[in-house]
Amino acid sequence: MSNVQVKNLKAEIHDQLRARAGAAGLTISDYVLELIRRDLRMPSRRQWLNTVSSLPHHEFSRAEITDAIRDERARR
Repeated sequence: MSNVQVKNLKAEIHDQLRARAGAAGLTISDYVLELIRRDLRMPSRRQWLNTVSSLPHHEFSRAEITDAIRDERARR
């Protein structure tokens, strides 16, 4: 297994990490590892932008948008 070391961590941030880890019933190491895992499950900003830019583009008129909003409100 590999290790990651965070240098120059201010005491305030360390205290916050300790508190959050404790509240979650985790060690600081396990808590930070969970934060990393959670972050890596999400696409990077670049990946997200590439995905969004590859979606089909639709042109709607102002009237079509207004009608769709009006129709949806009427359905409620």
